Amino acid sequence: MSEKIFVDGSYPIDKIADVLVGGGIVIMPSDTIYGFLFTEAAADKVRELKKRDNKPFLFFISDIKQLEDLKVNYKPFIGILEKNWPGAFTFIFDNADGTTSGVRLPVWNVLNELSQKTGKILYSTSVNFSGEPPLDNPVDIEAAFADKADLLVFDEKYVPGTASTVVRLSETDGVKIIRSGGGRLIL
Repeated sequence: MSEKIFVDGSYPIDKIADVLVGGGIVIMPSDTIYGFLFTEAAADKVRELKKRDNKPFLFFISDIKQLEDLKVNYKPFIGILEKNWPGAFTFIFDNADGTTSGVRLPVWNVLNELSQKTGKILYSTSVNFSGEPPLDNPVDIEAAFADKADLLVFDEKYVPGTASTVVRLSETDGVKIIRSGGGRLIL
């Protein structure tokens, strides 16, 4: 059974960071919806518990410079990134190996503090089983995943938002909105 914490807008950054650095899985709100938050060490475990295929996870960064660590092709799009980040955008970039990566630089300081505190790029995905709608109600989340996550953080002041706008940035295909969401793209 995982540990459950109720907060009122103030997050225990050190506690969450310790779980993440230790390879654990945290379920908590993001700036858009509730999500799994973890590091590369727990990626296979999250994939298994969500019954997820090899679809890549989302990366949270706290600074555009971290895109260098992800080795994504972002430099041709730096102007778009600087106009829209931080914000409710997931940008999908090409990787050198022919795959793609979805990356967010959120406005919400909690995620940015966690990224800085852990010193790691954080992985995320919605709280659901693959193919099902995301869960945003603490009762439903606890019923489905309480025994699968190390830490559940429920914010009594949290109001679910709109999922991020997903934008594909490709030198060959240009800029393409994949999913409309919480952000309006500025080119």
